[in-house]
Amino acid sequence: MGSSIRKVDVLGRVVIPKHIREECEIGYGDELEFIENNKGFYVQKFNKHAKCAVTGKATDDLKLYAGVVLSDEGVKILKEKFKNEDD
Repeated sequence: MGSSIRKVDVLGRVVIPKHIREECEIGYGDELEFIENNKGFYVQKFNKHAKCAVTGKATDDLKLYAGVVLSDEGVKILKEKFKNEDD
């Protein structure tokens, strides 16, 4: 793992270095996901077939929270669980 510096062009594009594309298996037409955190953001190859950490189901409504994949259903389950623990 190393560091690569690239400039953003006038259209907001950045070229991902070839060695990173190869290592992450990113090819032409692949979708990338930009995830914000408190220090900035990171980019990962989008996987619409990832499974929710709570339900274990693969759905199209997945979101990433601090590196954990959750579906809308999983978020609702967690909210309800924590709400009940506060009572």
